[in-house]
Amino acid sequence: ALTELLRTENGHARVGNKGEAFSNYYGDVIGSVASLGDPDALDALLGAMSTGRMATRGLAQIGSIALPHLIDSAGASDPYLRLVATGAIGEMAAGRTRRRLATADLEKVRRVLLARLVDDDRFVRAEAIRGLGPFQDTGVRSAMKQVALRDPYSETRSGRRIYPIRERAEAFLRQPTLPSVTR
Repeated sequence: ALTELLRTENGHARVGNKGEAFSNYYGDVIGSVASLGDPDALDALLGAMSTGRMATRGLAQIGSIALPHLIDSAGASDPYLRLVATGAIGEMAAGRTRRRLATADLEKVRRVLLARLVDDDRFVRAEAIRGLGPFQDTGVRSAMKQVALRDPYSETRSGRRIYPIRERAEAFLRQPTLPSVTR
């Protein structure tokens, strides 16, 4: 019944700004359905994916059934959709979901996260770095070295230029090398 309610409310949410009360209610419905980890809720959670991380965390909980949809969304033209999909994929890799992924699915996750390291959006790149934490193979470490050397995004803080994405990649490389989840 909750899943069907979310399907219905996804349609209402697309119609326009319904106000704060509806937003709070809709968020509660998404959170409730996401907490179920029910594969039958796949399409309802996909319909709410652009609303934020509650829906994508629910998709991550579903596991391998949701993976192809998350992979497609990680390559979408909308940078926010890429961001939340990349985050959910990273959660799957880290094993923070109810359903563990098979080795073949983990390899797909690895490839998608590596591809997002060169995303146009800096937030997506940062999320990919976080998601790659469980992968310690030489290919990932080599790609991370390139990010640490060449990521173009910079900020000025206290009058000096810093490179936050490079810093995240450097922090990744300083971590002790552990057995990779796919090897």
